[in-house]
Amino acid sequence: LSVGAVMAIAAAVAATRLADGGGLALAIVPALAAGALVGGLNGWLVARERIQPIVVTLATLIAGRGVAQVISDDGQLVAVREAAFLALGRERLGPVPVPVLVATAVVAVAAFVLARTVTGRHVLAVGGNPVAARLAGVPVTRTLVTVYVTAALLAALAGLLEAARLGAADAAKIGLNIELDAIAATVVGGTALRGGRATIVGTVLGALVLQVIATGFNMLLVPYAWSLAIRAVLILLAVAVQRPPRA
Repeated sequence: LSVGAVMAIAAAVAATRLADGGGLALAIVPALAAGALVGGLNGWLVARERIQPIVVTLATLIAGRGVAQVISDDGQLVAVREAAFLALGRERLGPVPVPVLVATAVVAVAAFVLARTVTGRHVLAVGGNPVAARLAGVPVTRTLVTVYVTAALLAALAGLLEAARLGAADAAKIGLNIELDAIAATVVGGTALRGGRATIVGTVLGALVLQVIATGFNMLLVPYAWSLAIRAVLILLAVAVQRPPRA
């Protein structure tokens, strides 16, 4: 639930560093580090302190948004004028926008790790049944922390791309409610909420389906509220399809 807040924190850190005269590396590295710190905190609380994930990430969602506003001088809009940074969100390599290239690379690496590596098998095992995974010798705590840190790093990267695209960091708006879209795309894409089964390509397709619906409604001048209603229906249908058969 805290991915939107992590996006806002990363954008605020990068924008303020650039506003203070820091170079591109001095803006991006601290922003990613801040995201990893939030992910590590989430992972530690869930894996070591055994606090429910929804409670932990809800807390960091609320606190993280506040931290982002503090970093950006009480929620002020921080403009970005660094050309190299803006290129991350606005430039193209041939006909393909840079954010699309970044997303494609992330998807390719994630799909490979999940399907072809021991780490990917550990992630699925822990998601399906952490007790059985621990008895089978899987490092459950390390796997959970790794997943949370990775998710936060990717959210921080998304925040940087969004700030580069907009040309500013808005702590109150960047990543707002994006966690709902992330959950919806994941569920619609075929990942089981009960754990044990995940698909990166399916998640991408789920995100595209949701975006097509939103864009189509905008083009047809249909109120945005109807788009939200359709998303809710799709989530319920996806969960219903995944429900195990009754005995």
